[in-house]
Amino acid sequence: MIEPIVIGEHGETIEEHRNWVGWRPNFSDDSSKIHGHAPVHSECAGWVDVCIISHTHNALVCRSCKFRIPVPKTVVTFGDLREFFAKLQPINVI
Repeated sequence: MIEPIVIGEHGETIEEHRNWVGWRPNFSDDSSKIHGHAPVHSECAGWVDVCIISHTHNALVCRSCKFRIPVPKTVVTFGDLREFFAKLQPINVI
């Protein structure tokens, strides 16, 4: 099971869906490819699809609330996704 991935500027996250049969994880680690696995948008529990939006970008689109965020096509795995969004997150200084 992987940790939820923060994908939005307001702290929105996606996480792995647990299959109903045996509650097995749908994807197991950050090396799993995004295509072929449908994560869940944590805020509304909607399935998240990867949709082609241009020659250079795909978009993560929530089926439920329609949250949509573009990502470069170079983002292939969940680890790539985590790294891409980590670079965009503001640094909190306490």
